[in-house]
Amino acid sequence: MDLWFAEASLQLAFSLDVGVQFAGGFDSTVSGSIASTKFKCEIYKVHNNDPKFHPKFIQDISKVESVDDMMKYVKKYGIFYKETATLGGTLEQISKVSQVNFASRSSNSLDINLALSFAAQASGFGMKGGGNLAASLTASTSEAKQNGFEKTSSFSRIIVKGGSPGSYGSNVANPIQSWAENLDLLPMPIDYKVKYVVDLIPDSWFIASGLNVKQLWRDAQRKLYVGKFAEQPNSFYDDDTLTTIGKTEGLFIRQLSFLVTTYTGISFFTSDGTKYHVREHAFTGRMISNIGAAEITNMESTIKKPDLFINTQKFISSSDCYYQTKDGNFFDFTGLIKYGNDNFVSKYQDYTVYFNLCGVSQKCNSLESRTDSQACKITADGTKVYSLGLNTKAEVSPIADGLSLKYTGAVDASSCGAGKARIVTYNFLCDMTGIGFVVGDLVGTSTCQYEITIKSSYACPTVRIYDVFTGRFYRMRIMSFLTDTKVLMATVNHPPNHIQVRIKFETDVWTGDSKIVFRLYTEFETLEATRYPSEIPGSGLISFDPTKYPGDLLGLSIDRVVGSAAADNRYSLKVRSVLAMQQCPDKDKKITSDCVSKKVLSIENGYARAFVSPIGNFEYKNDEKPVFVPLNLYGISSSYAIYE
Repeated sequence: MDLWFAEASLQLAFSLDVGVQFAGGFDSTVSGSIASTKFKCEIYKVHNNDPKFHPKFIQDISKVESVDDMMKYVKKYGIFYKETATLGGTLEQISKVSQVNFASRSSNSLDINLALSFAAQASGFGMKGGGNLAASLTASTSEAKQNGFEKTSSFSRIIVKGGSPGSYGSNVANPIQSWAENLDLLPMPIDYKVKYVVDLIPDSWFIASGLNVKQLWRDAQRKLYVGKFAEQPNSFYDDDTLTTIGKTEGLFIRQLSFLVTTYTGISFFTSDGTKYHVREHAFTGRMISNIGAAEITNMESTIKKPDLFINTQKFISSSDCYYQTKDGNFFDFTGLIKYGNDNFVSKYQDYTVYFNLCGVSQKCNSLESRTDSQACKITADGTKVYSLGLNTKAEVSPIADGLSLKYTGAVDASSCGAGKARIVTYNFLCDMTGIGFVVGDLVGTSTCQYEITIKSSYACPTVRIYDVFTGRFYRMRIMSFLTDTKVLMATVNHPPNHIQVRIKFETDVWTGDSKIVFRLYTEFETLEATRYPSEIPGSGLISFDPTKYPGDLLGLSIDRVVGSAAADNRYSLKVRSVLAMQQCPDKDKKITSDCVSKKVLSIENGYARAFVSPIGNFEYKNDEKPVFVPLNLYGISSSYAIYE
């Protein structure tokens, strides 16, 4: 009888049965055709509950005067410290499994073979007592199968970690018992958890020049190590647009665009060790540059205030629904636009009020027999309709905690006086409660003058930032100006499960008047939005607000609604790339773990996921099949996104 059916009784913390159940101390890991079988024995755990800095560490960082100085000590001491450690020992065997065995056996069968090989190696030392592994052989793991596995595989000697020298070996009667009994004499770290050193540095530490020590460490850490994260395979740009990206570069994502000829959805930023400098973007009448980050969760940004400010935003269509105030606050109401027969609804006395933003109200157009109605009110019996606002250029005024839009309606001399018309003012107030959009009742302030108060997170000025070092996306809003060039920003959230899809179309691809249907395929449901080409902003923004968490985003299809236009043969489009931002769902003001990438270990306010299209163009011509654009979670090797 072969060695396998000799007495192989090990005093190990595992046993095998038909169900292939292992106790916690035994593990088998297969990578390709190489396998590691390990027995782990834990002696005790240590917790670093109150970590202290060594006097030498404090002495070193007290000499720091710049980020470059701090980099030397970040290298010297490292960016992590061990919070907990498990001490004990391990016995490990490395096996090379033949390709035939690797391909033909199930994972359970392979685990049994590896475990028995491990037992046999130990049995060679003549161990006695304990559970008999030979009895674990079942009909699915016969003697013949195991012998065949042995002959076609190769195995290392037992690799011993921990324990006193000589406690495990062929000259010991019971090496497992001897090793375990002596393990506490020389235990080794076999597992540990780490945290960032920067989290231990007090916020109150400053150097003589007034710079914050914690921030200097964080900036030095980013400058040293951010490239290591960026080196992971990821083609998120194309050679036609950008040259090779430097090791310290990442993504800067803007939520807004104002008067820019080419919408900038994504651009690249480079760290100089103290701030993140955005490559300058030329806007009509002004320039914005140097959006820098001292922190992400409560960020202090440096901006170049515009020398010239030209307010040409009309708020009459999806392509001009943006605004920048003179003090640098940015607003984007694109996500509030209603399409088709959808309207916002309010009340005024016995009237029902219908209105839209950055577009006409089809309901009012129908009731008034017009094509340019933005808002109207109608009596309960539907016999009287009054124009409140026409979709012409709005008067825009910054107000406390938000923005005001004023629209003028059609002239009504009989009610408002000769040559006068009704005027409606929308007061948008910043509301970060996450409710989304709250419309108040219409209020008459004087003859033919009306106001509606709307609370929404869209009234909070925002930008988006992607932090390469943490791998997270953040939505930011300006809290206050600290100096003439510095603003304080903090993270905010979209409504739970909110999804923004930005589609990069090739130039001049829209022909024909067909209505377009966008279907976003997700793990649990299909979301749909319908637009006319004229209703799609230059940014290619399509928003979805599912009522529940939809799971991963799988792909986007773009199709013509059959019969929506007579000249269907003129319809064509070409999609270059798609970027989808998915807000993680909230629960009790905390973001749930459903939406967390496996690469992200913690969840922070403002966190979202990004999905991007693979490299390539996606075309639709005439009556061919719809465009389907697959979406991949950002960060995998086939992911791709560029939006310049």
